[in-house]
Amino acid sequence: MSKNPEIDVLVIGGGTAAFEAAVAARQAGAERVLLLEKAPEAEFGGNARFSHTGFRFVHSGAREMREFLPQLDESTFQALNPHPYTPEDFMADLARVTPGRINKELAFTLASNSNLALHWMLNLGIKFELDAQSYAVIDGRYFFEPGRGLQTTGGGLGQLMQWRDLAQRMGIGNSLRCQSFRLARQPAAYRER
Repeated sequence: MSKNPEIDVLVIGGGTAAFEAAVAARQAGAERVLLLEKAPEAEFGGNARFSHTGFRFVHSGAREMREFLPQLDESTFQALNPHPYTPEDFMADLARVTPGRINKELAFTLASNSNLALHWMLNLGIKFELDAQSYAVIDGRYFFEPGRGLQTTGGGLGQLMQWRDLAQRMGIGNSLRCQSFRLARQPAAYRER
C-alpha cells in the first residue's frame, strides 16, 4: 500500500460493522474506500469471528422469514412458528434486559430500522440460515425466541467472509496487519462533497 493513498473514505477496523460501513460508503458514491485492520488474516474480524451472530429484528412472521431462507425445504418451512415481532416488542425487550437503562431514542432507531438493515444485507447477497440457538422443536414445530430466528450462514466467521468477498467485488481496499497511529489531513487536499 502506498504511504499516501488518495481515498474518499477510510474505515478503521475489520469486523462486521467496519465492512458494513465500507460497503455503505461505496453504495453512497465513495469511489475509493479503504478498510484498515490491525489483525493478520487468521485473526481479523473482532468479536464476530467468535460469535454465532444471531439477529433480533422486527418481522411479520414466517412468510417474511422465508425470504431469508430460500434454501429451506418446504416441510421444514411449514413447521416454523415464529410470531410477528414489532418495534414495540423490540423496545420492550431492550427495556427488560437493561432494566430500563437505555437511550430510548437510540433504541427506537435500532428497533425501527432492524428490518430494513436485514433486508439490506439480504439484497447485498448475505446468506442466512436458521439460528439453532433461538428455537426449540416441540412436536415437530419450531418455536422461536421472540424477534430471533436467523443467523448468517456459517456464523460469525461465515458472515465476515461474506462481507469481505462482497467488499472485494465492490473494489473496496482491505489492508490487514495495518496499525494506524495518526491520521493527517492536508487542508489543500480536503474537498467537500
